[in-house]
Amino acid sequence: MRILFTYLRDYLRENFQVKLYSLVAAFLALLIYFNFKYDFEDSVIDALYKGKAIRMLWYFLLYAIPYYLVCGLIALFTDQKAFIKQKRFWFFSLMGLLILGFYRGLYVSHWIAEAFAPNGFAYSYYFRLSEKLKPLLGLLVPLLFVYFFWHRHSLPHFYGLRPVTWRAIGPYCWILLLMTPLIAWASFQPDFLQEYPTYQKAQVAMYARESQISPTPLIVLYEFAYMTGFFMIELFFRGFLVIGLIRFLGKEVVLPAAVIYCILHFGKPMAEAISSFFGGYILGVFAYKTENIYGGIIVHMGIALMMELFAFGQLAFK
Repeated sequence: MRILFTYLRDYLRENFQVKLYSLVAAFLALLIYFNFKYDFEDSVIDALYKGKAIRMLWYFLLYAIPYYLVCGLIALFTDQKAFIKQKRFWFFSLMGLLILGFYRGLYVSHWIAEAFAPNGFAYSYYFRLSEKLKPLLGLLVPLLFVYFFWHRHSLPHFYGLRPVTWRAIGPYCWILLLMTPLIAWASFQPDFLQEYPTYQKAQVAMYARESQISPTPLIVLYEFAYMTGFFMIELFFRGFLVIGLIRFLGKEVVLPAAVIYCILHFGKPMAEAISSFFGGYILGVFAYKTENIYGGIIVHMGIALMMELFAFGQLAFK
């Protein structure tokens, strides 16, 4: 694990600037305050524009405006200024933000669920399942398109998915080991079991009973879909936005990606949204230093899976 602390320490020594980080922190604090005071994402974007194509535009603006404002502050306060005049930076960053807006605004789960089951517990299950699989359509397909047509000659790997040794990913496994007691403790808290295991919200038990089938394959399929979402988030935020844009933003590539990763969590509790900035920043540093995203995948998926397993254990032994 020492190598990870070294990455973070060295990065902060080289890049931390009081004025830049203070302004970004103040700006992000204002965004968080505005969103949670007025419930902007849930009560405005999702409530007023649900099922409408313009929802994608709203989400694009929600991410693009903060991203480029942070990039402007970087150009103002650091020696990283050349990217402002680079057309390819604007092209690839806009493509990425359009993809993110498309994914967040994409409304297909309702239609998919209705195709399998128009009502009942089956509808609830297939709706939740398709929501978890939505990143494959909303993120993976567009990223494959961008990589194949524009990035495959300049980037020899698919946004951080490159061969690595077990020694390189070992420190991340230690992080999971250290997190295990904390997650185990959290699993005994009443509010934890209201959220986890997440497959409960998909009405798996009711659907299985209604259809007279075993819930096991339904749970396994749901958990697989649930894990793919974390994989895709790492591929986009640490893969495309960090590794894919290093050649334009250089060492400053981490900060704007971490800011919009925080905004991605605006539909979550405030504490989770705030902590996601620090998590996104740290994982972004690791991706920048190693030029692979396996660390983020291991930590993100590992913690999520442990939370599911501990919650399942609590329910099984009640």
